[in-house]
Amino acid sequence: MQTSFTSEFIQSADGERVNNILRKCVHCGFCNATCPTYELTGNELDGPRGRIYLIKNFFEESLEENSEGSSNETSLKHLDRCLTCLACETTCPSGVKYGELVDIGRKHINASIQRPVLSKIKRKLILNAFSSSMRVGILLAIARIFKPLLPASLASKLPAKIKLSAISASGLGPSLGILSSSSRKMLTIKGCVQKAAAPQINFATKKVLADSDIQLDEANSACCGALAFHLTELDQAHATIRKNIDHWYQILNDGYEKILINSSGCSTFIKQYATIMQDDNAYADKAKFISEHCIDLSEIASELTPKAPHSREKTTKNSTNKTIAFHSPCTLQHGQNINGKIEEKLIQAGYNLVEVQDSHLCCGSAGTYSLLEGDMSSQLLENKVANLENNQPDMIVTANIGCLMHIQSGTKIPVKHWIELLV
Repeated sequence: MQTSFTSEFIQSADGERVNNILRKCVHCGFCNATCPTYELTGNELDGPRGRIYLIKNFFEESLEENSEGSSNETSLKHLDRCLTCLACETTCPSGVKYGELVDIGRKHINASIQRPVLSKIKRKLILNAFSSSMRVGILLAIARIFKPLLPASLASKLPAKIKLSAISASGLGPSLGILSSSSRKMLTIKGCVQKAAAPQINFATKKVLADSDIQLDEANSACCGALAFHLTELDQAHATIRKNIDHWYQILNDGYEKILINSSGCSTFIKQYATIMQDDNAYADKAKFISEHCIDLSEIASELTPKAPHSREKTTKNSTNKTIAFHSPCTLQHGQNINGKIEEKLIQAGYNLVEVQDSHLCCGSAGTYSLLEGDMSSQLLENKVANLENNQPDMIVTANIGCLMHIQSGTKIPVKHWIELLV
């Protein structure tokens, strides 16, 4: 794709990246074929190719031509409607880094206009509410009390309350303690939404890893920074990233093998620290180190074989003849190009996996997308649930807390994190 950028823009860090990315695009349109939003609307501007042109035109137009901001508002509208699922990157034969391009485009276009006051307030409230596990827990407690008064669309999204006493009784509770005899040590984070909404996932992760002779310790950090970054609150995102890097860098140098993340949305974002912080001279090298040492839980799935005989028998007993529909999160299959590892482990554990049509398409969760783009998200959810339920599975399984909660709101079939099935 030819570009007509000023030399001044191309010499800037963002300008050089935008120019290099755009020049790889041959506008073939293969990306549109796997884009969930383009599939829904049929609007060229709701597909990757159209959004690429919007970003290109924004940077090529002069300040005078953009002074009224109307074209920028249209551009931002269509960029906001992008899920950033990265199915287009998986499909693209030319290796266009669409995700990086759309992040840069959002940053500059968002800065060029004033969002409506109510929109800004909503985005701020979402960020402040969901970036803290404590605040998420308080909100969930209040929402459960007033659930009968909530709109059905909102009430359906409330996760079932999990009692810590029940978790402990099942052998997954905090009583596990530190296993000093383990030959391997890995670090994890507490998380924000998952810790409050589905604490059993973290406990199951610790239990399965302990049975696999891997000690998993929680770092004193919560949000990875993804929420702020994707809401274009970049100062807050960068501050969170720097804080995490300072903490994790020291710990990793004290004998921990990896940072292991059991929610694919978070692991994908942490792996992007190197790209996000590449222009920060004080943190670029450390960010690269952190990204290189971050792994998703699925990457060691083949190594997770519980040692305790009763654990193995329990898994086999519970899994006999149960069918599973697996939803691979976009952040896993497209963001990290990880495919098949979880499915292989579940089959090995004795579960029967059913085929899911259009498994490459997003469920509509996409972080805060379901809260900001409700209509589009709801349609994507309806389509995804229909495909997941098609073969009448006993259970739906996924690898990301956002997908889990979103899908659960649209089906009566139990939805679980895959690690819970290995306990």
